Amino acid sequence: MVYSQLILCALFTAPAFADLSESRRTAIVTAVEAVLPATVTIGAEKVAVQQVNPFRSLHDDFFSDWFSDPFFGGYRRAVRVKSLGSGILVDRRGLILTNDHVVAGAEEIHVTLSDGRAFQARVKGRGLPLDLALLEIMPPKGHPPDEELDLPFVTPGASDDLALGEWAVAIGAPSNLEASVTAGIISAVGRRLPAKQDYKYLGMIQTDAAINPGNSGGPLVNADGKVVGINTVIISQSGGSEGLGFAIPAEQARKVIGDITEAGELRPAWFGWELAEDESAGRLVVRKVHSPSDAASAGIRPGAALVALNGKPTRSADDYDQMLLSIRIGQAVAARVQENSAERVVRLIGRAIPESLLRVDLGLVVQNVSSRYRRLGGSGVLVAEVRPDGIIARLKSAPIQPGDILVAVNEEAVDAVEAYDAVVRRLKKGATVEITVRRRNLLFSFSFSL
Repeated sequence: MVYSQLILCALFTAPAFADLSESRRTAIVTAVEAVLPATVTIGAEKVAVQQVNPFRSLHDDFFSDWFSDPFFGGYRRAVRVKSLGSGILVDRRGLILTNDHVVAGAEEIHVTLSDGRAFQARVKGRGLPLDLALLEIMPPKGHPPDEELDLPFVTPGASDDLALGEWAVAIGAPSNLEASVTAGIISAVGRRLPAKQDYKYLGMIQTDAAINPGNSGGPLVNADGKVVGINTVIISQSGGSEGLGFAIPAEQARKVIGDITEAGELRPAWFGWELAEDESAGRLVVRKVHSPSDAASAGIRPGAALVALNGKPTRSADDYDQMLLSIRIGQAVAARVQENSAERVVRLIGRAIPESLLRVDLGLVVQNVSSRYRRLGGSGVLVAEVRPDGIIARLKSAPIQPGDILVAVNEEAVDAVEAYDAVVRRLKKGATVEITVRRRNLLFSFSFSL
């Protein structure tokens, strides 16, 4: 079991570095000495719902098809699922950066430091669409609430100057073997991997340092002892390391830490324009300019081409999105734009997206359920209409129909029209939404991105 293993591993003694001879104190040893104390092992536990086919043993295709259907599936059961990962302490108060996929949906989170100390933690914020999350350690009972824990920590450094072939050190807890160290080189930078679930993997660092399940969320360190990335993904046929590991770059990690600390979520920088790809010309074109905005103040007009941002070419939406993932709110950027064959550089400030542009309309008309339905123990709101121009109507499977009872949005109960309106007002473009619906005697959920 994951947590019994964690307890046993807490008995291990942290390695001693002080007594090493100079010949043994290599750059890798020095790097590990700097970062290992701030590296943690993370155990997360959540409840998952499994679809159960009571006729599985009959090997009957008719029953198998019937009970695998999400609308008619036999019955569901809740099971506790445990996951294991790594993370780094990023301040002395107990903030921990890790991969979002390690802790997504977790009800319980346990962290163990390299010196064996163990704490409970909770999610402070998620960095979607990046596969990053920020945790905060819950002080143990009896600890003064206004007193810092004074824990070892590191700050993600810079990865935009990485050299191919330089040393790369991965630290984490592969297969629950905490405080494990592997070394390799930086194999490539700027890799783009296919999106998975809600996550975008842009500008990834590729390394051949061995990364295995359990390393997720741990630091990738250079020979100077600086955290240059967060180990996240492997490409493997076997499920283990095959020399193709990928880390989220430190610039993106720093933005997640700053944004979640300040606002509780990742905030993309906004300059006031809407861009579209001109694939034939291999460039981005300004489709619309909002006013007031920095783009409008700079005199940028629809039809202008964005050539580069901070000196880096912007040939595609992926190029631009990758840059946005490291630009903080309030940060100045240099945008090179082309208008009527003439180029100029303008200075823009990354702003928070105006609330008016973030509002979401799911396209549902709902009303309160009848008092008789409530007396029978029912809850939710009745779906009176699914507007054809709404977000939900455009989904392929049209999962909601008039007459359905909408029970919850993002696991938040919706028991009145006012509650539904309040939940929808908090939804933002780019976020993932999970909706729970009751249709007759069937309860089901579905997710989609806004």
